[in-house]
Amino acid sequence: MKKFSLISSCQRMIYKYSYFTIIATITFAYTLLVFDPQARAQNLPSTAELENYADTLLRMEPLRQEAFEKIKKLCLSIGVAYLQ
Repeated sequence: MKKFSLISSCQRMIYKYSYFTIIATITFAYTLLVFDPQARAQNLPSTAELENYADTLLRMEPLRQEAFEKIKKLCLSIGVAYLQ
């Protein structure tokens, strides 16, 4: 039977919590060094850029749907399941 020692139990607890403290301190210091405290907002796109983006999406959507239908038929023909 192993002899129970209060000192070794306390030492293990201190080591366990000291590792936790070290990791927490390093993580906190890392966040302070890496993340900038000031928020940096993006510039809003111009009206022309927004219109160009919307126009591109509207032209692309029918092609995307057609390609999806072809892929779906191909998957069904070879017995492969697809996600909807």
